[in-house]
Amino acid sequence: MFMTREAALPRALQEPTNEATSTNHEAREHAHPSVSSMWRSTVVVQSALGLDEVFSIGPDGMVWNFAPQIDKAGAYRLKNMHMAADELAVGRDGSGRLVVFAADGLVLRYRCETAGGQLDRWTQPRRVLLPAIRGAQRIKRVSCESIAKLLLVGVTMSVQAQDGSKETALAVSVWEQDGPVFRDAAGFSETSPDGRINRFVSSVITPR
Repeated sequence: MFMTREAALPRALQEPTNEATSTNHEAREHAHPSVSSMWRSTVVVQSALGLDEVFSIGPDGMVWNFAPQIDKAGAYRLKNMHMAADELAVGRDGSGRLVVFAADGLVLRYRCETAGGQLDRWTQPRRVLLPAIRGAQRIKRVSCESIAKLLLVGVTMSVQAQDGSKETALAVSVWEQDGPVFRDAAGFSETSPDGRINRFVSSVITPR
């Protein structure tokens, strides 16, 4: 179950700290959130324990995870995912593992659940290669959808054409065991006889 929830954040994501934040990327890696009104792109999912787990972009520009602690009933842990983000998306692969995507400018990174314990639950952040698109300026949306145990990932990019007009480019990937491999959305036109992948592509293109 996935849903966006901008207002109903857990208490730990609502209470500011006294630590200063910075727009410097290196500082963002180690800062703690400090302004509750600036939490955004919040996604709520169910953990393996059947409890709500939250991913959100904090006021420091980093992705944070608020998750139940396995060894302490009723306790939650706030974790910096160490991925700077303008946009955030969370999906689930065919084996049920959560995959967290973070878009920062034209850079897309992800972290995937592992079979390890809570302390080493996630892979290290990995950068995804996107198709080279002339005039691309930034990633403006990342979308995930699970279809028949396939995790589909769509990336919408803002592009400035040669005549100065604004256009949109879309790359889509079917999640592979070693991570996503993106290609132009048109490449999926013959791969989905039942139309489900094409409907996903259409939903990604639709402005939000």
